[in-house]
Amino acid sequence: MTLEACQYLRRGNTPSVITDHSGFTAEVFSGGRLNGVVNDVGMSIAAPEAYPLCDYPWFSGPGDYRHASFPDFNNPIDLTAAYSNLYESVGGNVAIWPVIQSHRWPVQQPGWSLRPPGAEELKCMTGIALAKSARGAFFFEYSTMQYDGDYAALMPELAKLAARLRDAIGPILQETLPIELATTVSGGGSGFYANGVAGTFEASDGTLYLIVVNRNHEAFSTMQITVNTTFSGKTIAIGNVADVEGQVSVTSAKLGENSWRFTLSPAAGDFTVIRIGRIK
Repeated sequence: MTLEACQYLRRGNTPSVITDHSGFTAEVFSGGRLNGVVNDVGMSIAAPEAYPLCDYPWFSGPGDYRHASFPDFNNPIDLTAAYSNLYESVGGNVAIWPVIQSHRWPVQQPGWSLRPPGAEELKCMTGIALAKSARGAFFFEYSTMQYDGDYAALMPELAKLAARLRDAIGPILQETLPIELATTVSGGGSGFYANGVAGTFEASDGTLYLIVVNRNHEAFSTMQITVNTTFSGKTIAIGNVADVEGQVSVTSAKLGENSWRFTLSPAAGDFTVIRIGRIK
């Protein structure tokens, strides 16, 4: 399916494409906890819809990034777990480009509606998806946003985020694959989560990257990411550590024979891509 066809079929949405592919096969789906849905139909992209920003009775307000879907609305699951589950279910054979909620939906019945994200929440939802193996993203908004009062405030932020994905982060993500390094995160949490999120990725030349997400949507957070520097009998050489966008200062220190710590302070709800070293 060509990009133009996808845009036609999902008219009213705003996809952000971070690759130069002229065509691809994709399936957009929701429900089923985002896993167990993707079948072997020859698709190259799985595009799960996850709407965590709801006014359902069991949601607690801004910063609550849990997802729930039919038929089990009353047992929401954190987006971090939802995307991890999906990646495991497709075995890394299908690229994951989630449909990120960037709209609101008016109340359908008392207490049941989708609220719009704030700018920090929009970045955080995107960062969580990328840290948990997504290689791209679509941003889903209804044209009615223009009449509901959300469009003017959110669209400039969405445009900046889409430009980051296209120009700075996307080219790197398209050349990497997730790698299961033993990683711990301290800091970057909120009233809903103890800590932020981090994912590790390897480029074809062995270069390693971290994606670090501050789940505190209200403030900067100092985060410490500890990485085990051994992998499948190989050693990771740490060096040339830097935020690839040059926006966040990163410090690093060797903790032990096989452990390094990276310290940084992302902005509220923001995510950062860090180059940390190379597998020998």
